[in-house]
Amino acid sequence: LFFFFSSRRRHTRSSLVSWARRCVQETDICPISQAPMTNPYITKCGHSFEKRYIFEWLEKQGTCPMCSTPLQKSEVICNFALKDVIAEMNKRPKQILIYIIIIN
Repeated sequence: LFFFFSSRRRHTRSSLVSWARRCVQETDICPISQAPMTNPYITKCGHSFEKRYIFEWLEKQGTCPMCSTPLQKSEVICNFALKDVIAEMNKRPKQILIYIIIIN
């Protein structure tokens, strides 16, 4: 994972690593089930959910659970990028690779 920061703001290495780890941990949680995702799907509005839960939701509601954008099942697709990140995290759950790049 890559995180970019401007060198104009002061960040300690530990605070940046801590922030990045929190982002990674929150990334794989389905907002509907509050459980880690294994098969993430993304909506046209950019929100990701576990496939099973977003399709169940859409059968009843027809909107995005996060922002209420009207949605059809055909507008929700597999989030391959997030799926790859989750798979990588599951391979090495205690060894999350985080690259922090400071830019000017």
